[in-house]
Amino acid sequence: GSGVQNIGNDAFAGCYCMTDITIPDGVTRIGDWAFQSCFALTKASIPSTVSSIGSGAFSNCALREVEIPQGITSIQSSTFWNCTRLTKITIPASVTSVDVYAFDNCHALKTVYYGGTEAQWEGMHVDNYAGGNSALLDATLYFEMQYQRIAAGSCGDDLRWSLMADGVLKITGSGAMPD
Repeated sequence: GSGVQNIGNDAFAGCYCMTDITIPDGVTRIGDWAFQSCFALTKASIPSTVSSIGSGAFSNCALREVEIPQGITSIQSSTFWNCTRLTKITIPASVTSVDVYAFDNCHALKTVYYGGTEAQWEGMHVDNYAGGNSALLDATLYFEMQYQRIAAGSCGDDLRWSLMADGVLKITGSGAMPD
């Protein structure tokens, strides 16, 4: 191994020419804002040893696809904020919460592969304050079992709807729907 266990806060922030990063096996933590504003960064390979990715870690990057490793339990606030080229993300079943603005301004995000079941997805806490995670909630979702959501959206700060391929409309969360 490389001996590196942690990538510190702001470690590579603003490295404008970095296009690809392979984080070495053995790294367990990626710090807050570690790769923020690496405008040319299109690919980041994250090993299974990583158990924590900090707030804003990949914000304002050009990532196109991301695979979050099994063992991560939370996608922190602003982790992928303003990753306007992000089209696909793979989220493991170990993730139980997505913090505010984690996927804010990720308008190209259209495909989410989730490693768990539909029930696990519906039990995940997604903070959608001010629509800050709408891109995640509105994407086409593929479960471990490949059940396909054909349409979805948010209808309040903590309400989500999903129309499944079998015609079932599901509304989950709590609170009131706006008029």
